Amino acid sequence: MLEYVNHTIEQNIASKDIKIKYKDTKLTKEQYNYLKNSLNLYMFTTNYEKYPMIPLSKYNEYYESLTINLIISTPSRSSFNDSDELNRILETHITGFQEFYEKQKEEFNLINSKKDR
Repeated sequence: MLEYVNHTIEQNIASKDIKIKYKDTKLTKEQYNYLKNSLNLYMFTTNYEKYPMIPLSKYNEYYESLTINLIISTPSRSSFNDSDELNRILETHITGFQEFYEKQKEEFNLINSKKDR
């Protein structure tokens, strides 16, 4: 199961980046191979066009764990200065990405169960 770890906000010259970190500690290599393509498509399948997103993932084969950093970039003069807007963005992205990820894992399990028949 994907768990939210933390988030950080980095101020760059022309932008602000929110980095949301997740971890899944029970993921087989086969599941990861299936999920990595879905993760790359995540930013194209959401309605968050106002804030571009980049999911970066790193799989540890020995521990069968996956770390994902979801990076959301905005112009420096964004609404991230408003704490209510920032909390809304964080809540939307944290839960939205977790739901997307878990649906992809369910899809993988469904495909594999059909193969086993």
